[in-house]
Amino acid sequence: LTENSSNQVFLEVNTVGFSYRSYEPYYLEIFIFDAERGVRLSETFYVEFNDSDRMQAIMFAFAEQDPDNESKSNRCIFSTAYKSEHIHLVAKVTYVFRGEPDLDHFMKGANPSEKDKKKYETDTGKAISALGAYKQVMAWGSIPVYRANGDLNILWERFCNIDLYKLPPSKPLNEETLIEMLLTPERRTKPLDGRVVIRAKPFDSSSF
Repeated sequence: LTENSSNQVFLEVNTVGFSYRSYEPYYLEIFIFDAERGVRLSETFYVEFNDSDRMQAIMFAFAEQDPDNESKSNRCIFSTAYKSEHIHLVAKVTYVFRGEPDLDHFMKGANPSEKDKKKYETDTGKAISALGAYKQVMAWGSIPVYRANGDLNILWERFCNIDLYKLPPSKPLNEETLIEMLLTPERRTKPLDGRVVIRAKPFDSSSF
């Protein structure tokens, strides 16, 4: 990509979370994707917000891995060679591998019983203990980077929400799936009760 300063975007990720509070680590991957051309326009930026003492203890004790300090940054700069309303910021949330995701607790309007919550936490602990080093896609979402007139669609003065969705059954989050979901949003599944909160502005090196 050409390093055109007018097409460089400074992005800040504020948080990623769900209304259903589960004591398990979540990881966020974000990248730029052109849905019309079907191509990625950036490398992947990794973020995780597992900063509480309990989350760190779970990650270290079960997964036997010290969290990567490089993933602690929540700011990055993306550069695109051109502007288009079809360019999206794609957010992918991953968690510890456990086969076919059971996300009923995370759906909007869900009201799981205490018994169901306890079972989910027990199953989560087992998954982290056995497969803590392996991750799978939990949810995904997107937001257009630019408007039709070329202005930045993501604002700095007001945080923007990226709604999160469960992937359709047996569909990987690859280029083919992204094109389908971004160009025909009516094919998306029902949204989860979760979101990624971000803000962005044109990058200006003089302000850093």
